[in-house]
Amino acid sequence: MERAGLLVGCYPSRDLADPAVYVTALADVLARYPEEVVRLVTAPSTGIAGRSRFLPSVAEVRTACEEAMAPVRRQLERDRRARESVAILEAPREPKPTLDEIKGRLGPTYGLSAPDVRKLNAEPQINLEDIKGVKDRFRDAVSRSTFNLGRDDF
Repeated sequence: MERAGLLVGCYPSRDLADPAVYVTALADVLARYPEEVVRLVTAPSTGIAGRSRFLPSVAEVRTACEEAMAPVRRQLERDRRARESVAILEAPREPKPTLDEIKGRLGPTYGLSAPDVRKLNAEPQINLEDIKGVKDRFRDAVSRSTFNLGRDDF
């Protein structure tokens, strides 16, 4: 109620139908916010009185409180996320299975079918003609570039 009175006192003309109702309504709105937000909104230097030339409506005071509350809510959300992250990082972890445990669970082929295992064990097929073709294409590309240093043999 004291901060509501300070806010009302900042305005020279207070033509209100019922000043007691107005101050009570302001007090009700301000009571819903933390003390730091109320002080910020009602302080003549930082609050609504420093921005508005006319006595604010209850809705305008509530809007000013919501604007002042936004950074507080963002900080609360950051703190909540940080606590969740710490809880996740500090949670006990299951030990990773050993190679023998994996083999025991998946079998000697680690869950792969016979054709897949044959593909993995097959030797890679290298075609010398493909390698020569890559070399020729590289030489052609270098000779066409603007950075050609005049070297013909690679």
